[in-house]
Amino acid sequence: DFLKQSGHAGESSTPKIDSIDRLEIRSYLGFLYDKKFSASTMRRKLSTLSSFFRFLCREGYLKNNVVKSVPAPKMENKLPSFLSVDEMFRLIDLPEVEGFLAVRDRAMLEFFYSTGVRISELVSLKTGDIDRTTQMVKVLGKGGKERLLPFGKKCVEALGKYEKVRSDKI
Repeated sequence: DFLKQSGHAGESSTPKIDSIDRLEIRSYLGFLYDKKFSASTMRRKLSTLSSFFRFLCREGYLKNNVVKSVPAPKMENKLPSFLSVDEMFRLIDLPEVEGFLAVRDRAMLEFFYSTGVRISELVSLKTGDIDRTTQMVKVLGKGGKERLLPFGKKCVEALGKYEKVRSDKI
């Protein structure tokens, strides 16, 4: 895409890659921006170009990777989507259903609501990470950061019920 847009593909079968400079790379990003490409798409295309130029440098076709000095477009920081308080209460207040899966699901919902953990953090929890006595849980979060989170009485009750049906099942 870059070689076609920048005119370096030319008529010959050998592109004029050694004449590409930083400004042309930035111009290409401007072209993508004008075509309404998202920042993530532009970053991906820039990353692909950078890998290609790194390969050309490693193989001796180029002396330096001009793409390395071009800053990647900033990503838009989107707030995570979440349930409203009413939606969460409706989920938690669903009719009581018996059975292992129902008790497990209720415990997970109570835990989510009480702690605010991410799904990835919930699924990586071990039984030893949860202390119902102190109502604290040790969570390994993004970037390997460990944090302690409190949880409420309803969560303690839901976890207790889940532990009981889980031990009955085993």
